[in-house]
Amino acid sequence: MGGDGRLGEWRVRTTGRGKQRARDGKKADIDQADFIRNGSAKGIMSMSKEDTTALWNAVQDSDLRAFNAVNHKLLNPATALRHIPLRIYIPQPDADSATGSFKVVQGLVTPRLPNRSSPQQESCRAS
Repeated sequence: MGGDGRLGEWRVRTTGRGKQRARDGKKADIDQADFIRNGSAKGIMSMSKEDTTALWNAVQDSDLRAFNAVNHKLLNPATALRHIPLRIYIPQPDADSATGSFKVVQGLVTPRLPNRSSPQQESCRAS
């Protein structure tokens, strides 16, 4: 993320059907992350068409300010955070391709508070 408010050097450049596939793929990633964080995809599924479009346009345009204007709605739900979505892409050499490939490592990461308890444990204690 650069100091100029841009998301970084990764840019989404697609046309025609590829553009729709990229958008659908990014939407699926956001749905999955929302489900991992909250136990449901209610946050992204209940977003307005305008917010969903604005989120995609911000990704496509690499515009951090516009992205954050919509993304904060997904990151601040009323429910306790269940897990932190984490996906790591590890470059792998590929003998059949000049560009290589990626190994994807992902798993559930339970958030911890300073006292080493999870938010779920804290909400159970408060009940």
